[in-house]
Order: sequence, then structure tokens, then C-alpha cells
Amino acid sequence: MPGPVVSPDGKALLTASADGTARLWDVATGKSLGPPLIHRGPVAAAAFSADGRVALTGSYDNTARLWPVPAELPAKFERARLWAQVLTGMELDAGGVMQALGADAWERRRQKLREEGGPPLP
Repeated sequence: MPGPVVSPDGKALLTASADGTARLWDVATGKSLGPPLIHRGPVAAAAFSADGRVALTGSYDNTARLWPVPAELPAKFERARLWAQVLTGMELDAGGVMQALGADAWERRRQKLREEGGPPLP
């Protein structure tokens, strides 16, 4: 599998995996920039367009795909994510699978949401 690739502006990282996924990451925060980019076979190639707005992945499933590179989520979306985690007691793990939050993790998120002003308003 290819090593991680950094976007031209240095803000995003693209990783490829033998599990059939590629992922985009925010370099500054280490947070995922969306769900996994899924192929039906190991991802063997990864690159960014010259302007960094598109990611290219190639897989042993004989496909090459173009993916838009999202910007970091604005703070209001981060607050909405926290709110959803506090309400449900669940979170998506790095593989996109729902996991129950432990009591301590749930309390930390509840406290952080409170510090950020509570549930987001429409």
C-alpha cells in the first residue's frame, strides 16, 4: 500500500489501506474529514489534484475514483456532532462503526458541549 499523501496546501492527508478504504484527515487536528472512501478491493494508489480539491484513489478492484476533498467542518458542525453523541451515547469509530460511549467519555463530551454553549440552534 502507498504511504500517506499530503495535499498541496499541507492541510489534508490521504491514506490508503488494504481493507478497501482510503481516508482524508485534517493535518492540524488529526480528525477525519468525512467517512471512509470505499472500494471493493485494497486501495493501491492515492494522490491529490494539483489544487488539492480532489483526491484520486486506485484499487485492485480495477477502479480509479475521484473524491471531493471537504474543508474542515465548521465549529457549528463539531458542536452538532457533540450534541448527537451526548443524546445517543454513541459515536462513530475510525472505521465508521457505531460504538457506545463509556460513562467517562460521555461525561467529557457533555461537559465540552456545555462549555461550547449547549445544543446548536437552527
